[in-house]
Amino acid sequence: MTNAPKFVWSFGVLANPKNSPWYGSLQVRWLGGYPLVEDNSLTSKGYQEVNLNVGYKFTKNIRLQVDIYNAFNNKGYAAQYAYDYRLTPNSSVGSGATGHPVEPVSARFSVTANF
Repeated sequence: MTNAPKFVWSFGVLANPKNSPWYGSLQVRWLGGYPLVEDNSLTSKGYQEVNLNVGYKFTKNIRLQVDIYNAFNNKGYAAQYAYDYRLTPNSSVGSGATGHPVEPVSARFSVTANF
């Protein structure tokens, strides 16, 4: 079936040790390859992504957190589709793939204060 991954896998680990101000998590997502057209002549490789999070609780109401997305800077496509195109109005129809790339490695720093 087109645009249907052979498998989807997600795994996560959360760490929040008792009596420790530190906490964190690790999440791995894996989308398997899939055909973009019925005859399997054009396929997507799928993608893998690793996201990390580490935080520190200064008090019950104040914490600092760092999130890292796509930690290994995977260059895959989060979504990919087949398309037909013409280079000129009189040219023959060609086929190709287009997609939305996985976001590059990025980080978010946050300070949270609860009142």
